[in-house]
Amino acid sequence: MIRYPVRRLIGIIVIAGTCACGGGSSPTAPSATTTPTATPTTTTTITTTSPIITSISLSAGKTSLQIGETTTLTLTTSYNNGTSASAPLTCTPKTEPAASITATCTVTALAAGATTYTHTHAGHTASISFTVTVPVSVTSISMNAGKTTLQVGETTTITLTAFYSNATSASIPLTCTPYTGSVSITASCTATAVTAGTTTYIGTYSGHTDSITFTVTAPVSVTSISLNAGKTTLEVGETTTVTLTAFYSDGTSASVPLTCTPYSGSSFSMTASCTVTGLAAGTNSYTRSYAGYTDSITFTVTVPYSPPVVSYPTTELRIYAANASQTYLGCINCSQYASDSVANTYGSYGSRYSSTSILNRYSQFGGRYSTYSPCNPYTQSAPRIYDGAWNYYGRLTVNPYGGQTSISVVLAWLAGVCAATT
Repeated sequence: MIRYPVRRLIGIIVIAGTCACGGGSSPTAPSATTTPTATPTTTTTITTTSPIITSISLSAGKTSLQIGETTTLTLTTSYNNGTSASAPLTCTPKTEPAASITATCTVTALAAGATTYTHTHAGHTASISFTVTVPVSVTSISMNAGKTTLQVGETTTITLTAFYSNATSASIPLTCTPYTGSVSITASCTATAVTAGTTTYIGTYSGHTDSITFTVTAPVSVTSISLNAGKTTLEVGETTTVTLTAFYSDGTSASVPLTCTPYSGSSFSMTASCTVTGLAAGTNSYTRSYAGYTDSITFTVTVPYSPPVVSYPTTELRIYAANASQTYLGCINCSQYASDSVANTYGSYGSRYSSTSILNRYSQFGGRYSTYSPCNPYTQSAPRIYDGAWNYYGRLTVNPYGGQTSISVVLAWLAGVCAATT
């Protein structure tokens, strides 16, 4: 308590009387005197109170440390008036297996583990815990790219992956040293194929080295094309499909998806899916371009034979394949001892092992699914039958819609042949 006195000054006025003395002496009048009055003293009391600490807390820059790392403790005090402030801090030095602390409150991580430091201030206690781990280190690196085989003009990007001692991995931001060879490499690690050849790029990170090799080839280009079809000689009503094959500079070839311009000409029609249908006798060509190259394919359409209805002839009946060379396939009704008889099992046309025998199930003229076989129920190109004077008797076929001969005895014989070869 502080006392502040307050005083009031009182002026004292003394009035003296005057006298007039004349002639003789006269008696002197007594002097008048004023007595001062005492003034009372007033005292004011002011009381002040200091804030009281209610709690303390310890903090540090980080509480999870790797071995060798350091951090510093700080102390904060909280007061009953709702405020807080940093307070000077002196620590008790100590060393534990996981960490040490100095008098200036510097914490140093020593080994993997955990430790807790406790401090008391103004009757209050606070603690802080630290966790120490072994530092993660890089064990290896890997250089990668989107692709390592490039054609001239192609680009890719080099990346770097680091592998760590804790079995994790991560992509590392990479800056490359610019380089120009068969591949040019920019600072941003973009690799561009320049000329045919091989280039190896080496990268180093965290004491580890890896390399990546690029192989550059000349770009593959189309050198020619070819239009093809299952057959180019059609009878009216027959169909086939056009295909396109591209040949490349690297010696390879490939079928190219093809869409055709619909067309209807004098001899054949063409659909968008490239199906050709024979319309009338005649010859027409179809031309197509691809990758700067052009090719054509020519179709010849013929009218199918319509054999007359005849009785079984007494002359020899011979059969000829419908292939381009019209291969002779033997005589149907000749003596079984004749060298060209299809009944001579030792001859070229009656043996089941001869390439020119319709009885050989594995030959192009006897197989069930061969285009030129009389036993193929779907063929439109079965062998034709002629006599010695080249009179035509229709096709030797089991397909009733393939220009089949009308000679019933021949058809009956053929049915037995085909049953035996299937």
